[in-house]
Amino acid sequence: MLVSALVAIATGLCAAPPAGASTGAQVIADCYKHLSLTRTYSVPVLEDALKTIPAEVAEYTDCRDVIERALLTQEGKLHRSGSAGGGSSGSSFLPTPLLVVLVVLVLAAAILGGLALRRRRSR
Repeated sequence: MLVSALVAIATGLCAAPPAGASTGAQVIADCYKHLSLTRTYSVPVLEDALKTIPAEVAEYTDCRDVIERALLTQEGKLHRSGSAGGGSSGSSFLPTPLLVVLVVLVLAAAILGGLALRRRRSR
């Protein structure tokens, strides 16, 4: 029983953040682990997270964007749907990769058509 109590205390100490740790570190850890925020954080905590986010986390994850969206949501500048401001999103009914393929095909057809016309004129 004493051993299980010591294990529980040790686990609790390991799970708690150090006293000197910033409150933003909890937000960053949450985002880094889940690639989203699993809890609701206050505006000062989110601001602290943005100030203290490590360069590697900011560069290689979407955590900066996730935290900024959460901050804008908390401040009431972003609706829960994810669009700021208002107005239309301007998105197309076709997915972006399909649009890219269509543009490449149209350009290829134009180039090949121009080459075919040039060959006919040179004969």
